Amino acid sequence: MRKVGIVTIFDLNNYGNRLQNYAVEQILKKCGVVPTTLVLPCYEEIFKYNNKLENFAKKIYSRIFKNNRIERYLSFLKFQKNMNAKNISNTSDLNDLYDMFIVGSDQVWHPDVISDDMFLRFAEKKKRATISPSFGLDGIPKEKGDYYRNGLCGFNKITVREESGKDIIEGLCDVQVDVNLDPVFMLDSEEWDRVSKPVKGVADRYIIKCMLGDDNLDNEEIINKIAQEKKIEIIDIHDESNRLYKIGPGEFIWLIKNAQFVITNSFHAIAFSVIYRKDFVALNRYQDKNDMNTRLEYVLKRFGLIDQFVSGCNDFTTDKVDYTETMKILKKEQDKMMKYIRDVLQDSSI
Repeated sequence: MRKVGIVTIFDLNNYGNRLQNYAVEQILKKCGVVPTTLVLPCYEEIFKYNNKLENFAKKIYSRIFKNNRIERYLSFLKFQKNMNAKNISNTSDLNDLYDMFIVGSDQVWHPDVISDDMFLRFAEKKKRATISPSFGLDGIPKEKGDYYRNGLCGFNKITVREESGKDIIEGLCDVQVDVNLDPVFMLDSEEWDRVSKPVKGVADRYIIKCMLGDDNLDNEEIINKIAQEKKIEIIDIHDESNRLYKIGPGEFIWLIKNAQFVITNSFHAIAFSVIYRKDFVALNRYQDKNDMNTRLEYVLKRFGLIDQFVSGCNDFTTDKVDYTETMKILKKEQDKMMKYIRDVLQDSSI
């Protein structure tokens, strides 16, 4: 069968990263090809899925010393069994082994992580395509402009996740760029249920708090106000002292699905709130003093949910979210995305 190599960030500590990667594999399977996630040399050390002895030792250690970080790593490895990943120590022969390559999704073109591999330079141009990658920022450093231009202009087919990414590429290359969904939106709630994993010992009613980046006093004030209003437990899944810090992507899905309310500044927590039609608010996100809100605002505007974005303690509501129009928009965007993917596969003649 035809083989497609997927190149993306490989992070066994990031829910959204693993879930978008899983979604890409599933989408490609639906199109009748065999997808393989290529774990490039820079990620090889964190991918120990095949090292059973080392993972067993870590499991024993974590249970003795109750190390949530190691437990979390092992939970991510368990989820990885749902996927087809392969360690790649040398990219020089990949072009001959695969019929096509896709880079994305996630922030593969962020200036802090960008590399030649994320531009698929090891492959022929006709085999290079993208599936909704992100820059993670509104712009790129001027001193890296030529590097990005040379890499981006080498793609046969290109699409991005945000309008800001489209603007960056069209400002560098003479190409027309489509904006498409993050891959997680291409699977419905029933498909995600297949890889969700129940979490024991959780209250019947709870709020999920999924906050990334720097601490923010305004956000804390909003969270405290919601807690007072809802009067139910808040589960902070990024608190290392919390036993639920050790959960993997499957448990992450389950917790969002069964939450009474979601508080987040995470793109993918918003995405799964939409997929499961949850009531939620999206808060500001800053990281290393950088504004990380572009991605959040764009996805909320796209689905007619911008009112869920909260920037002050007095301008939000915790009323139920009306998803009627959102689901219509989602269906239209899904059809557009699938057309793009089928066109990519057909154009590559694989």
